[in-house]
Amino acid sequence: MRGSMRLPFFVVMTAAILTALTQTPATAGTIYSTEASFQAALGSYYEETYTGFLGTTTPQTFSSNGFSYNTSTPGGFFTSPKNFDGTNGSALMSFSANQAININTFNNGGVNGIGGYFFTTDGSGTVQDGSIMLTFSDGFSTTISSTFGSSGQYLGYIPDSHVLLTSLVVGASSGTSRFSVIDNLTVGNLGALQAADVPEIDAGSAAGVLFALYAGAVMLNRRSMRATA
Repeated sequence: MRGSMRLPFFVVMTAAILTALTQTPATAGTIYSTEASFQAALGSYYEETYTGFLGTTTPQTFSSNGFSYNTSTPGGFFTSPKNFDGTNGSALMSFSANQAININTFNNGGVNGIGGYFFTTDGSGTVQDGSIMLTFSDGFSTTISSTFGSSGQYLGYIPDSHVLLTSLVVGASSGTSRFSVIDNLTVGNLGALQAADVPEIDAGSAAGVLFALYAGAVMLNRRSMRATA
């Protein structure tokens, strides 16, 4: 009877412990709806307004303040003649309609946050009704909606648990002959004090916890077996 109870006990306990240690919580992150609040949450950042951008080929690389990233899209890029608020200026848009824009290869393996104005336009750069799916490298995704006659919508995102973002896909705009446009893109990292507030568990610590839990399970099992002997 004793021998028949040991295998299920250890199998169940080991599986439960391994699951608890290896399971990664879903990344909730923090969403910011204004440029000011997002940038205030970062320790350092680089904002690109695309002023004077004339590049048409893909990929395009942007860098400043110790940050860098590249962008790519099928068919190359075009400079939107209007800013996110509809005023004359410039923003980054795909040359071909209904194409996604990929932003990736961030410096130092990734950044703590990405934010910007994301919106749908026609060929003249005027904001139109439509939606764009944003997909971040940590798996978080959300949809940005645009309304004709309004300004582009802002979204900033900082993942929880020290997750570094390595890419962002700005999906193709919905609707016929619509363009995905990006303006005032900001990439940045948390400050030293902010980053220190998030605890991390390395592989060695995790192994130690696993061993301690397993040893405790063994002792409890032995006591249980003696009590029922």
